[in-house]
Amino acid sequence: MVESQQQPTIIQRSPASIGTEGSVAITIDEYIKNSETGSSTRGSPALSLVSGPLEGAQQASPGLEEHARREKPPLSGFASISSEVEHRNLQYAQLQQELTAERDKLSQLQDTNQWLKDKILEWRKKCSQVENKLEDETRQHDQTNRILERKKRDASHWHRLLQDANREMESAANNQQIYHQLEDSEITAQAKRLRVDIRDFALRYAETNESGIHVSPASYSILEKYLQVPTNILNNYLDSPSSRSSIIRAFLWAYLHDKVFRQFRWVPEDVGQGMRSLCDFIEPSAREPSELNEEVERRRKMWRAHTISLVLEMRNRSTNVMHDNHLEFLSEKAEILASFLSPLVSCSTRELMGPLSRLLEESLALDQVFSQQVARWTWHLPSDIPCVFDDATMDRSEHKDLEGNNHEVQLAMAPALMKQGTSSGDEFLINEVHVKMEVEIKYKPLSQSSGSGFRQYIKTLGKKHTK
Repeated sequence: MVESQQQPTIIQRSPASIGTEGSVAITIDEYIKNSETGSSTRGSPALSLVSGPLEGAQQASPGLEEHARREKPPLSGFASISSEVEHRNLQYAQLQQELTAERDKLSQLQDTNQWLKDKILEWRKKCSQVENKLEDETRQHDQTNRILERKKRDASHWHRLLQDANREMESAANNQQIYHQLEDSEITAQAKRLRVDIRDFALRYAETNESGIHVSPASYSILEKYLQVPTNILNNYLDSPSSRSSIIRAFLWAYLHDKVFRQFRWVPEDVGQGMRSLCDFIEPSAREPSELNEEVERRRKMWRAHTISLVLEMRNRSTNVMHDNHLEFLSEKAEILASFLSPLVSCSTRELMGPLSRLLEESLALDQVFSQQVARWTWHLPSDIPCVFDDATMDRSEHKDLEGNNHEVQLAMAPALMKQGTSSGDEFLINEVHVKMEVEIKYKPLSQSSGSGFRQYIKTLGKKHTK
């Protein structure tokens, strides 16, 4: 259909049908043109020349006219056929352009594909080289590890020999070698752990009943003796349910400071009494710093630590006797503490025995650690209450700022941990505060001459350092 519309129709006459006039070809376009011009074309000489032979041809061959009539397209469809042909040509041209563009893209993709193949081959080659290099390095690494292990064994062997030689040399040069010397951080951690355990005990068992408590005269006098606070302050704490845990903490620490620490209760009682007398005799606390000889004091401290180590060694040989004495001390002191605390707690005396025994045992272990050190580790409480708050040696129990510059200490709930000297016996005039005292305070202007008794005590010992 499309090809018949695109190509003009040609009608041929054979010589047999038209005689000697030859052949005549009439195109569709000429036929349309002649048909549209009408009568004007009839008078044309060209058509006149053709009409005669055509008429003869039609007369000679009437079937040819019928065939031309059937093949001639309708005149009204010529215009649409022409536009369709033009439209098809445009589509053909457009398809030619798209085909050219697609061929260009295909060429580019083929070039890119070839480039990628080249790159893949290149990277495969590099990966192969890297793998070979990695295998070589792995073999070298294994070999180096084997050499290193052999050298470690040799170094460990020589290190053991060196240690043996050093021990022999030290034993020959110094027969007073002191063992069990701990780092400051280890001792401080144990001390803080005891403070936390005592605080938790007080918070757990303190009586918080609003109706008040009944304190016997004997218990009241015991509290006054150990706390050393004015009567009005003690009464305020006893009347306030939220403050009774503070009284329990302060009392426990005052009792442990007086009956456990530096009392050598981790050995039999008679041995402990002798050790206390000996240490009180050789300690320089009662003398002025200017009167002390550093070398003499260093030898005294080394001798004290060495003597305590020997006592502990002998104690460990008689474990049965020490075990009985230890249990007897814990039971006795726990019962005394429970009776003292009975007005302030919310449980029976029997329920307090176990927790108090554990606190006493923990205190004895810490006191033994203190005693084994060449440096002097001690707990300190203020000598007088109330006193001025000293920020360098004290911490407030309540975490809030109070107005004013002067604050009065009402109660010392936990002592300060002090260290004097070093593990070598030197610098025994220098005091360091490793754990600050925990106190409760209130604002009260004081005179310039008044001050903390604890601070005055530190100043008499020498230069003060805080950590």
